[in-house]
Amino acid sequence: MNARLHLLLVAAAAAALAFTIVACGDEDSNGATNNGDANNGGLLGNNGTSNNGATNNGATNNATNNGDANNGAAQGEITHVSTIPDGARPADAVRLIVLGDSISAGVGASRRSRAYYALLDENADDVYPDDADIDLTSLYGHDVELVNEAVGGATTATMRANQLPALAQRLGDSVSGHSVAVITIGGNDVTTGFAAGADLEGTYLDHALTNIRDTIEFLQDPVRFPDGTSVFIANVYDPGDGVGRVAGCFAGIDLTEASNALLTWARRYDDLAWDYGIGVVDALGAFRGHGFYFEDPANPYHDAADPTLWFKDDCIHPNDRGHQELRRLFFEAIDPSETFVAD
Repeated sequence: MNARLHLLLVAAAAAALAFTIVACGDEDSNGATNNGDANNGGLLGNNGTSNNGATNNGATNNATNNGDANNGAAQGEITHVSTIPDGARPADAVRLIVLGDSISAGVGASRRSRAYYALLDENADDVYPDDADIDLTSLYGHDVELVNEAVGGATTATMRANQLPALAQRLGDSVSGHSVAVITIGGNDVTTGFAAGADLEGTYLDHALTNIRDTIEFLQDPVRFPDGTSVFIANVYDPGDGVGRVAGCFAGIDLTEASNALLTWARRYDDLAWDYGIGVVDALGAFRGHGFYFEDPANPYHDAADPTLWFKDDCIHPNDRGHQELRRLFFEAIDPSETFVAD
């Protein structure tokens, strides 16, 4: 059995394991999704055609380090930079739409109320009292409807083919009020592509980005969403902190090729920001240093000020801390005040 086929089988086993995850706790337990779906990984990218002519003129956070060796920053400093064009941040919204893979379905969180999207909608004040204002309910001063169609194991293709029709059926032909949409997608594309020997930075990526573009255009359809949708998509994080191999994960297979490809995916995500006027959240930059080399001071992404692990021991999904930080990353991208909140 070659290494790539072995990885594919390992990934399938991990996905099967994800379906069996049951967290202990209150009635919120199961740590996964509000629609009962179980789950897998998370990632993203983009191509290059223009939709609404958005530009980077005057944009905030115009560059992204996406984890590039900390860009000369001292260890322990925050180095992630999300890409948020002018006009991407909404002044108000009545609903939060969640699409994507198992991360957006909540896998890894010990309870549903601790999944990033649930915290983004309304903070769990009893668990995170210091984050009481870091949610959309507080930001907008009213309740925000939560609409989650994310499904574990989703790829860019299945998100487009399955989640968009499900969302359309749920919301109807046209819906009033401004929406915010958050998306994590692509990790399963990368895993599957790597196992199959695909060129992760070539046409394979182009096809994934076509699916993502179709999803964005669906959410920006002025007939379906006449009051508009502000879209925010996270690029793909790296549990291996740029090393390419993690002891005890993925059967010890060298994932350097996939890890390196994440930089290209992230940079092409940024193109989406300018092409569509959407926000791209730098999960890759934020999570590096909090993967499975978080205790290694020799790792170039080591966060000496906060050497903590943000991943579950399943090697793929964010733990409670990881979900909390994803919430913070999305919130700082959405918040019109541009308040920097992510740790």
